[in-house]
Amino acid sequence: MYYQFLIEDRSTDKLVNHIMKKLDKQYAEKEILWNTKFLAA
Repeated sequence: MYYQFLIEDRSTDKLVNHIMKKLDKQYAEKEILWNTKFLAA
């Protein structure tokens, strides 16, 4: 699975990456890919 997140601040970026790493570890038998796009103002 591939997920892409459009985020507005650094704290959300950290949160999304933390959650996705936990999911990737929990479901190691599945391929989980993600990308975050930081929209800097």
